[in-house]
Amino acid sequence: MRFFSRGTLFSKAITPSVVFLALACRVASDPTLLAELRNESELRGFALVTARGSDIAVIPFGSKPRYFDAGPRQPQVFGKAGKDVLWSHQTGFLTPREYGIETVMGDKVIRQRPLTSQFVPMALSESAGRLAFWGTMRSGDPIGGLYWASFDFAHHGFVDQTGGNCDWSPDGGSLAYEKGGEIYVFEVERGMSRHLISGRDPVWSPDGAAIAYRGSDDSALLVSVEGVKKAWALSGYKALSAIRWSPDGRYVSFAVSTRPVIPLVGSYYRLLVCRVEDGRAAMVREFGAGAVGTGNYHWIADYTRYCTGCQPGQEF
Repeated sequence: MRFFSRGTLFSKAITPSVVFLALACRVASDPTLLAELRNESELRGFALVTARGSDIAVIPFGSKPRYFDAGPRQPQVFGKAGKDVLWSHQTGFLTPREYGIETVMGDKVIRQRPLTSQFVPMALSESAGRLAFWGTMRSGDPIGGLYWASFDFAHHGFVDQTGGNCDWSPDGGSLAYEKGGEIYVFEVERGMSRHLISGRDPVWSPDGAAIAYRGSDDSALLVSVEGVKKAWALSGYKALSAIRWSPDGRYVSFAVSTRPVIPLVGSYYRLLVCRVEDGRAAMVREFGAGAVGTGNYHWIADYTRYCTGCQPGQEF
């Protein structure tokens, strides 16, 4: 994961151009939602987190961002429920990379070398103790595909020949994934996939009833687990990243582009949090032209205890 961005949380400097951009893209921050999010951070610990190698940024909604340096460790995947984190760790240049799963509070779940010749972790289910990853199993399974495995790799299986984005159902029994602009659902117990709908970046809702995804025109869309499109208040937004749900399902976060009618140099981006109930939005970070990784922000359930063993880091 690589991120090159610089922004501020809930910027107080509102210029006419900023107002114009916000109104043009329907991303003006709603003050009641901002207050509500601050309360969620203070009382429940909700926040967004991102990483650039071992550098980590934690973005709470009621206080300044926190920056950490995790040293030789690098966070790779944040859990579906915002409670667990999969880290990679390498002690030396020639030593194999190890992977460990910890809770957000730092309690170790497991640490080992994966039993694969290639291993790119993509999704993690705390409830079922399962991973989804792209790789090549040494047991002779198809090469270069999407796999699932238990945390200890005692159980694993092939999903499909794709490297597209994926996300676990809340119970960890099914995996929604993208392949060639189409979304499928793989059921672990049956070992079978079914086509769901055309789209990209599927993300399962915490109640298990629906999947948020991006349409061919980047529209923020919603579909039932049976494949029926659902109406929701966010359908007017154009998302540049996966639409990620808060642990309680009340909010989603995603990146948008702010392109004015009169073109400027490059494009500018904002990270939004939207209330699912009514589509109201709050801008939580801004990115300059040429920024990458603008959508790789994930929810954590208790930011106050996240990375407490890390060293202070530099803003990025």
